[in-house]
Amino acid sequence: DRFTARVGTKVYGSITVFLNYYFNVSKMFVVNRNLFTPKPNVDSVVLSLETKKDQYDVLDEDLLFKLIRDSFRFKRKNLRNNLKGYDLEKIESILNLWGYDLTVRAEQLDVEIFVEIANAI
Repeated sequence: DRFTARVGTKVYGSITVFLNYYFNVSKMFVVNRNLFTPKPNVDSVVLSLETKKDQYDVLDEDLLFKLIRDSFRFKRKNLRNNLKGYDLEKIESILNLWGYDLTVRAEQLDVEIFVEIANAI
């Protein structure tokens, strides 16, 4: 569920953003736990990870990944609190273009917004 989560849901996290950076992720089908020996406690899911044809134009991929990790560090905090060591004015200017401000939480932002913020920094 975390791999295929949508923006704004409880299970949307940094792993979702990282995967969406590289792949189009979709859930294919469920494999019932009764098909395995020994039987696990959960059902399994087969995922499709299709490499994105158009990669994002990122100036510094290491900075982008650090930004994403830092944004999700404390899940219930907003970006102003999670990104105190960054240039908040630049971050806020990008967020304003998308209709957000620094009180937004990381789980409300799509991978494109993180890319734009990283490029601005």
